[in-house]
Amino acid sequence: MKMFMAKTSLKKLSYYSDPNTINLSFLRYPGAKDYLTKLSKLSCSSKTFKVILNSCQQLESFETHCNYELLSEKELLGALAKYSPKNFYRLKLSLANYLLDSRLVSEDLEDFPTNWKNRVPQKSFSFIIRGCTRSSETKEKYMSMVEKYKKLGINIRFDFSCYN
Repeated sequence: MKMFMAKTSLKKLSYYSDPNTINLSFLRYPGAKDYLTKLSKLSCSSKTFKVILNSCQQLESFETHCNYELLSEKELLGALAKYSPKNFYRLKLSLANYLLDSRLVSEDLEDFPTNWKNRVPQKSFSFIIRGCTRSSETKEKYMSMVEKYKKLGINIRFDFSCYN
């Protein structure tokens, strides 16, 4: 990994890495823990993700590809609800088109809204799923989940955006 940054101005980090060789070397740079607000393109284990959440207290946004061998959606959402910094508000998951219809099942997302609602301070959460589905059944499933969350008074947004 190559990084160039001013000592205290790191705001955004895109980390392209083989998930099997992930390291936390970016945390050694001055300012990384205090100023990093967006971390993207990172695939990691559950343990590594918890270290990142606990270390980067200014983190607001996280973008990742979920991988059941490393970090499932359920583990990711559980860690977010429990360990995310107080300013955290945005999660973006990128899924291959064929995975979108089968990977994120309702039980993976069942506990997250309740756990997020119990956070202090209360902050709206943006949940963006990047992938494309042509299945009306899949779209209906997610829309019913959005309605369920709204009834609980939780502001969670699912955006399905197609990409090439």
